[in-house]
Order: sequence, then C-alpha cells, then structure tokens
Amino acid sequence: MSRNNADAKAAFAGENAKNYDKTRASLKVVKDALHFCMKQVLATLPADARILCVGAGTGDELFALADLFPAARFTVVEPSADMVAVCRDKAQSKGVTDRCHFHTGYLDSLEDAGPFDAATAILVSQFCVVREERVAFFQHIADRLRTGGILVNADLSADLESAEFRGLWPVWATMLHGADMAPGMAEKFLEAVGRGVAVSTDGEIKTLLTESGFEDPVHFFQFLMIHGWFSRKPA
Repeated sequence: MSRNNADAKAAFAGENAKNYDKTRASLKVVKDALHFCMKQVLATLPADARILCVGAGTGDELFALADLFPAARFTVVEPSADMVAVCRDKAQSKGVTDRCHFHTGYLDSLEDAGPFDAATAILVSQFCVVREERVAFFQHIADRLRTGGILVNADLSADLESAEFRGLWPVWATMLHGADMAPGMAEKFLEAVGRGVAVSTDGEIKTLLTESGFEDPVHFFQFLMIHGWFSRKPA
C-alpha cells in the first residue's frame, strides 16, 4: 500500500479493520480458490520455508499457508496497526503465533532477517496508483527474496477501455452488491479507479514485475477482475 493513499489507509483502520472479515465473508469461496491455486504454485518450497506476507491484512493467506507448511516461519508486514491486531488475535486462536513475526509498517522499515524463500502480496500493489511507487513496491519484495525465490501476487486487472470490461463491469457490480458490503460499494469502486486504486491489464502487470526484478511472470488465477501471477527472482 502506498503511504500517500489516504483512502486505502482509512479502509483498513478502526472499525473497518475489526469488521473486515465479516464484511467479506461472502467472498470466502473466492479466497479459498485463490489459496488452493497458490498452494500448488508454492508446493515445491522446502518444508521449513521462510515466507514473507506483504500487506497481509487479517492474515488469510498466512493461515492458508501455515496449514500447508506446518514447519514454515512467516514474517507478516502490514501498515495498519488495527489490521495487525486482528491478525495477531487470529494467529493466537489458530496456534501459529510462535511461527510468526509481525511487523507493523512498510517493507522498507523491516529489519534485514536474511532472504525469504517466497513472498505473497495479495490485493496490495493496486493501492500504489503511481507507477513508480508500484515498481518500487515490487523491487522491495525482490530485494528480500533469495535467488529463485517465488512471488505470488494478486491484483485487480482489466482493460478499462475494452468492450470486454463493459460486459464484465455489471457482473462485478452485481458481485459487490451481493456481498455483505456497504450500499454503493460498486459505484465507489468505479470512482476510485485511477485515484485510490489501480486497475491494470495483464500485460502491464507483467511488465511491472519484470522491471522490478522478477522473470517470466505467469498468470495463474482469475475470478472476474481479481487476477493472480507468480514469478521468480532470477539468478
């Protein structure tokens, strides 16, 4: 998340953080599908892998991976103290706190703890609406990975000028209206595009990843406008 994105900061603070999981409960099936695919991508990691979860929010991908890798250790990076508090509580209830290091802040303030085997950034980079900030975001992740380390990122993606998007938009809006979110969420989302959230094409995101130090990005997941990629840090 960009330090300059006031809308995103407000969306993940206070009562919004406390109610985050509840207001997105109907989208759990989407998260489960993404996590299932993500597990296949990361299945070759060592059993004791060190995994960096960037912008982890309330920890959905953390707990999905903690089940897959019972000996892995996780570093959780999240700028919202309120979201970290929720994530900590959930980690305690799931019995994985002793395998987690929680960092409240941004990646550039995380102490150097050696290279990670993999990193996740799920619906995070889209809040960097300035392209240079988005490249820097992915570069910071690349800097933390070992050679051959894997990044899994998911972000909103579409060609906003295409006929395909014009057909997709009402389906996306119907999904948002049917979720347990505040009225008008779909309209607010459309207003935020380009101002508080970036929606990029598959090609644009692959270019961002390549410029940031990753190679051969692979598009492996899609649910409406939510897309996922994985790529590696080259030798």
